[in-house]
Order: sequence, then structure tokens, then C-alpha cells
Amino acid sequence: MRHFFYVIVFIVYICSRVSNAFAQEQPIRIGIFDFPPFFSKNAQGKAYGTLVDLANRRFAEIGRDYVYQIFSPPVMIERVINGDVDVIMTIKHPALEGKVLYSKHPIGQLTMVAYHDNKLPTITDISDFAGKKVIVINGYGYGGYLDKLKALKPAVQFVNAHDIRSGLEMLMVARGEYFLSYLKPSQGTAYRSKQPSWLTSDLLSSYDGFWVVSKKAPHAEALLKELAGE
Repeated sequence: MRHFFYVIVFIVYICSRVSNAFAQEQPIRIGIFDFPPFFSKNAQGKAYGTLVDLANRRFAEIGRDYVYQIFSPPVMIERVINGDVDVIMTIKHPALEGKVLYSKHPIGQLTMVAYHDNKLPTITDISDFAGKKVIVINGYGYGGYLDKLKALKPAVQFVNAHDIRSGLEMLMVARGEYFLSYLKPSQGTAYRSKQPSWLTSDLLSSYDGFWVVSKKAPHAEALLKELAGE
């Protein structure tokens, strides 16, 4: 009986080692979305951008294989929660609370702005949005800012845009009074087409971006330590 017990323990140990080795050999799945200059893709579907460059350097340093998977923001969030994506690089998102691990130190920063016609009032405080018609990008949490907007009275009327380009286009045709976006990605998108002289933006807030690892990723804590060097 004792011999049988030791055999079982040995088998479990070997299976565990094989499982760990297999997990190490699998490429790390990095989720990104169209968000220039941080993330984008060329005509061949290859990822590029400032945070893509950072990830390329870091994964080369730690000697791990990886693959980029490009999604819309809502799908990317869903995939990292479910463990279908291992790593993303983003600001803290309310939908991810308790479901991912964040690096202790930021890897970048995002500046949030409100675009609008310069004839409309300047936004100096979140309460200025009360009762306004605001274009927001589907799937964005805006670092918790969106939840605060939803609590305003009189209520904000939200108009959903698919991405930054469509949000700017909707603003051009007065589908909303204000468009909530991020400065650098919006500038990158705006440069691709001629923008009207009346378009202006108000600085709202800045958010740090982090390495984000799904809690369902293999050896999630160890992977985060490798990436963040913590």
C-alpha cells in the first residue's frame, strides 16, 4: 500500500512538472486594440506603436515567446477576464477589479480630454457635464470617470461610438455636444483627416497605464513579476 502511495505521488509530481513546462512553452497572448500611437496595426495586421515597442523589448529581455491579438476594447476586456488573453497594457478599469493583477509601477500615462465646439462652455469640473449630450467610446471605462458621469443629475445623455475616429466624426455632425477621449490617440486619428477650426479640447484628467495580467493566466503572479521586474 505504501509503495502504491509513493507511485501516485510521483505521478502527480511528474504531471505537475510537465504541465508547468508546457505552460512556459506557450506564447504569452497580449491583447491590444486600435489606439495610436500606443497600439495600432498595419495593412498586414502586424502590431506597432509605442507600447508595442515597449512590450517587444521587455519580452526579448525575459526570453518569453508572445503573440499579439487585436480586438475591440470590450472584447479585449472580456478576453482578459476569461483568461483567453494573458496580458494587456492599460489604465485601471472598473470592469477588471479583482480579476487581474496590476504592476506596481506605471509604464505610461494617458491624458483624458473633452472635445467640443469652441462655442460651447469649457469643461472645468465633472459637474459641467450634467444634462449634456456626451459621446463615449463603447467599452471604455475612462479610469472610473464614466461611472461618475452616470451618477450626475440632471442625467448625462450618452451616445456610443465604436472608436476614436467614429467619435470625432459623430462630433463633427453634432451627434453629441462633447466627446470624451484621450489626447495622443485622438491627435493621431485627427491627423489622418482635416479637422474643423472650431474643434477644441479641455483637459480633464491623467491616468497611469500598467502591465495587466489576467488572474487566469498560467502562473499569473510569476509572469507579472517577470514583466514588471518587481
